[in-house]
Amino acid sequence: MSSHTSERMTLPYNNTRPDRTNVAGYVVGAACAFAALLMLFWWAVNTAAGQSADHSMMVDLQAYNSPTVIHSIERLVGRPVPIAVASLAVVVAIGMTGAQRGARLLGALGAMVTVPVVAELVKAHVDRPVLNDIATHNSFPSGTTAAYAALATGLTCVAWRPWQQVLAACAWGVAAFVGVLVVIMGWHRPSDAVAALLLGAGVTCLTLAGVRAAGRSARPQRERSAPVRRQFEVAARD
Repeated sequence: MSSHTSERMTLPYNNTRPDRTNVAGYVVGAACAFAALLMLFWWAVNTAAGQSADHSMMVDLQAYNSPTVIHSIERLVGRPVPIAVASLAVVVAIGMTGAQRGARLLGALGAMVTVPVVAELVKAHVDRPVLNDIATHNSFPSGTTAAYAALATGLTCVAWRPWQQVLAACAWGVAAFVGVLVVIMGWHRPSDAVAALLLGAGVTCLTLAGVRAAGRSARPQRERSAPVRRQFEVAARD
């Protein structure tokens, strides 16, 4: 028997190819969210029918307010700086304990900053055309809702895998609820709140696509499984 028969021929293989299916799915999700955002903007901001419908829905929702409700809502959502600081702290705390925490945490923090910043830039630099007698100041998208969407984005990106769906559902539910509250208070139109949620969803999908691709490509080399090693051993003995 050759002296090489006792050697284990364990050829390493490189499992660095990213999961194209998951990455492509997230990219498609982001494209759908941004496309819906653009369509909503065109309809609710740039058409007379859209502006009228948007205003009517806001008036209908305002029927549910009251001084007590408004006071409670202001205490809940009217403090953007403490909310932002608390959101960052929660995401950092969870992200530092999760798998692939470096890429996930950096991606989440970047996304959390991107969502409210883009919302404020759009709101400050986009004009609302005068198409009827409705107030024309631009409030698209809602900055308050965007802040909560940013929190939902961060939690979705860094949550532990077994709890990711639960935490994401809760966080996005809170963001949607805040979107309803700001409309009830008359701060924003319904399209403003929906736009903030779509913006957050699109940024979330892009972030998850990047994190997933980076995580797959950074996976270290591993030895072949035992059955494959035995096949190489047999080939070496022959």
